[in-house]
Amino acid sequence: MALLPGRRMEAVEVVEDEPVPVAARAQVTGPEPVSGPGRATRRVVAGPAVLAQVRRWWPAAFVVVGVLAVGAVVVTRSESARLDRLDGVAGLVHPIDNTLRERWSVPVQADGDVLAAGGGLAVVSSQGGTWTVTSYDSATGAERWGTALGTAAWGGTEGGRVVCPHSGADVGPDLVCLVETPSAVYAAGALGAAREAPVRIVTLSSADGVAVGGWAVAGDVLTVARAGDDVVLVTHAVDDHVLAERLDARSGAVVWTYRSEVASTSGGVTTVPTAAVTGSHVHLGGNGAVVLDVDSGEELFQANHLTYTITVSDGRRFGTWSAVGGGALHGESGRRILALPSLPQRPAVDDGSADDLVVLDGGSDVSVVDAASGAVRWRHTTDLDPGGIVADRLLLAGPGRALGLDIRSGDVVWDVQTDAAATWVPVTDGALVLVPVTAVDGTPELVAVGLGDGVRYWSVEIPPGVVDVSAQGGSLVVRTDADLHVLG
Repeated sequence: MALLPGRRMEAVEVVEDEPVPVAARAQVTGPEPVSGPGRATRRVVAGPAVLAQVRRWWPAAFVVVGVLAVGAVVVTRSESARLDRLDGVAGLVHPIDNTLRERWSVPVQADGDVLAAGGGLAVVSSQGGTWTVTSYDSATGAERWGTALGTAAWGGTEGGRVVCPHSGADVGPDLVCLVETPSAVYAAGALGAAREAPVRIVTLSSADGVAVGGWAVAGDVLTVARAGDDVVLVTHAVDDHVLAERLDARSGAVVWTYRSEVASTSGGVTTVPTAAVTGSHVHLGGNGAVVLDVDSGEELFQANHLTYTITVSDGRRFGTWSAVGGGALHGESGRRILALPSLPQRPAVDDGSADDLVVLDGGSDVSVVDAASGAVRWRHTTDLDPGGIVADRLLLAGPGRALGLDIRSGDVVWDVQTDAAATWVPVTDGALVLVPVTAVDGTPELVAVGLGDGVRYWSVEIPPGVVDVSAQGGSLVVRTDADLHVLG
C-alpha cells in the first residue's frame, strides 16, 4: 500500500538564554536572513513556562515511544508466529505480497503430475513415450535433474503408470514413485489375455534424482501414500486378502503390517476391496470396514460388511456411518465419542484453527457441531463443498460460487460469483483467497479477495483451458491439458 505524503516538518530552535516576557506562550519572531539570498527560516523562542513543561513531560514521551515499540515487536512476533504456523500447512500458497505473474512454464500431459520435493518442483510426465521425473527450481524454472522411470504405454499395450504420492506439502529428501510397466496384449491362451505387469517402488533422491532405494511389489495395488519418510502400501494379495504395510522408503523394511481377517471372497459373497490413506488413518473397505492408525498400524475400528459402513477421517479423529447405527465420531483411540447426523467432511487444507469443531456434509447442507458435546453450532442449506479451514474461516466452493464463512457462527463473511467451469477449490495463502472468474471480455482470471472480509484486491489473467489450480510446497501451480504454469 502506498504511503500518503506527510506534512513537511520545519526546523525549530529552542533558545533558553533569551527569554521574552510572554507568560507561558511561545512567540514567533519575524524572518531572519540565513546564508543564501532570499532564504529565511522561522525562529521559535520558548518561554520559561514552556521549558518547564518540556522538562516535566519528557519522561512520559519516552514511555509512550517505548510502549509503541513493544507493541510493534509483539505484533511482529505474532505475525511471524502466524506465518510459521501456516508454513507447515499442506495446500497453502506462500504469502502473496504483490500481484501474481507467471514465473515459468513447461509442457506436461494430462496424465502427468507435479509435486514439491527437496525445495524444487518435480514434474512427472510421459512425453516422448517414457515416464520421466524432472525437477525444476521452483522460483526460476531452471532444470535441476531428470530421471527416466519406465516406458509409457504404446500401441498394442495396456496399463502402465507412474504415481508419486504426495499431499501438496514438500515430500522431503526422498521422492517415492510407484512404477507400473505396460504389458503387451497377446494371444498365448485365451484371446486378449494380458501378461501381468511388473510393479515396483522406486525411491529417488530429491536433491539429484539418483535412485536410493526400491523393490518389487506383489499383488494388485489398491493405494500408495506417503507417511513422513515412509511409504504406506495397500495391496490385494494373491491369497485374496488385503495387505496394508508401512515401509521404509529406501530399504523397504517393514515398519508395521496388517492382513485382513476375511478374504474378499467369503461365504459365497465377493466384494471389491478398497483402500484410502489420510494423514492419520488407513481406511480399508470391501468385506467389512477397517480403520488403522497410520503411525502404529493398530486397528482402531472394524465392522462387518453387512453393516455397509463408511469411514472418513476428521483430523486425528474419524467418523463412521452405517445403515444400521447411523453416524458417529470416534476419538484417536477409536472410542466412540458421540452420535452424528452425517459424515464429517474435514477439508484437505486445514490449519488446525477449528479442531474443536466438526464439519458435516449432509449432501444438501453443511453444518458444524461441537466435537465435545455434539451440539449443532449452525447449518446452511447449500450444494457447495467444504474446501478449506484457515484462520477460523470455512471455505465453501462449487461451480459458479465461493463462500467464506465464520466457522464458529456460520455467518457469511463474503460471497463471490466464480467461473462456472472451474471445478478446483480456491487456494489461499492465509490472508488472500484466489478465486477463478471470467472477465467481461471472456478472459479467465484469478481474483484475490481478502480471506477475512472478501475485499477484492487485484486480478491476474490465466491461460485458457485451465483444469486445475493448486499449491505445491507453497508454489502456485496452474495446469492446462498440455502445460504447467508456475505463478509467483
